[in-house]
Amino acid sequence: MAGVQVSDVSRSFGAHKALDNVSIDFADGGFYALLGP
Repeated sequence: MAGVQVSDVSRSFGAHKALDNVSIDFADGGFYALLGP
């Protein structure tokens, strides 16, 4: 089974940059959680 790769993600809210060219790799068999508001 293959992992997941997310590349060059950017997100802005008005003039505020929340993410700027963020990249991440999720390896196969790992456990991940995304926490947020």
